Amino acid sequence: MPHKVAESERWSGEVKEAEMAPKGPVRCLQQAIERLGPFRHKMQADADERGPQDEMGFSTSHELAVERVVKLAFDYNRQSKQNANAPRIKDVIDRITKLESLAGELARHIEGLDAMSRFYMNTGGSGIVGFGEVGLINLMDDAECSPKPAPEVGHTASEWVSKLDALSAYASLCLKNFLECKGIESIDRADLGGSTNLLKEMVGSPEWGLVLGGWYLYDLFKPGTATMTDGGPFHLFLMDVFELATGRDPEESKLVPLIKQIVKAGRRSKEIANRQRVLSQELDALEDEDFRYRDPDRAAEIQTELLYLVGQRILHAPSLEPPSTRKRRGNEPPPKA
Repeated sequence: MPHKVAESERWSGEVKEAEMAPKGPVRCLQQAIERLGPFRHKMQADADERGPQDEMGFSTSHELAVERVVKLAFDYNRQSKQNANAPRIKDVIDRITKLESLAGELARHIEGLDAMSRFYMNTGGSGIVGFGEVGLINLMDDAECSPKPAPEVGHTASEWVSKLDALSAYASLCLKNFLECKGIESIDRADLGGSTNLLKEMVGSPEWGLVLGGWYLYDLFKPGTATMTDGGPFHLFLMDVFELATGRDPEESKLVPLIKQIVKAGRRSKEIANRQRVLSQELDALEDEDFRYRDPDRAAEIQTELLYLVGQRILHAPSLEPPSTRKRRGNEPPPKA
């Protein structure tokens, strides 16, 4: 009987809806929504129809606030659950290495089958030529036992062997590329330890996601008002969402260091984006019917500043990305003599 790996043994990233659902009291939801108010509209349809809209064309309502706060809590729980047993670098290295080894080992075993073993494999273990076709052994088709392991000693490798050799070589290539992408020179020193894992390296910690998503949401309803203050309105808003999501004491959240980083970076990113939008609108207004600039000198100034702002956004982008992982031990240049 083939062995099947239990779902509980294999990390997949899938999270059940019940595990993502908020665990805290309704009071936390109410408090978080109040911190986004006051609201001019109760329903989003009315907000879209009557406005006002922000510079990006968005309008807000009480309905939208409820929807987005609940989603923020769902997202935090989902990422926390995914993060709990996410594979580390060492796990991926070990599993790909084992796949490479087992595929090659199985290929060599099949290649080394003696003539009698091959004969019984080709006849479904019956010893009767053509038994597979008469006996309708579905497993032979499922195993892609055609072409079957060749019965003659010294025959060329079967399709099984070719596929397994290819799989082993592909696993080896994947491992090589993985190590290069992660900047790992020594497998023995690939894992730094600590609480990090590959998911956290890709998208950041659940707390990072909560603060970043919370900042975008808070800024949508209360533009430019989020501060880095410990115990300030934005911090209290995030603590409400944390308690709503987890049902735990919000003091456990420890969000202040992330708040300081993200609020500062988000504020600067928004300033750059707003300036780009204003300049682009002015540049468009300078064009005449023949797509020529009425004031070429001013147009040149705007284009120069827009180019500068593009560079600023590129330089500034890492500030709104998850904190980078520590430099890997074992990859540092050797000390100078």
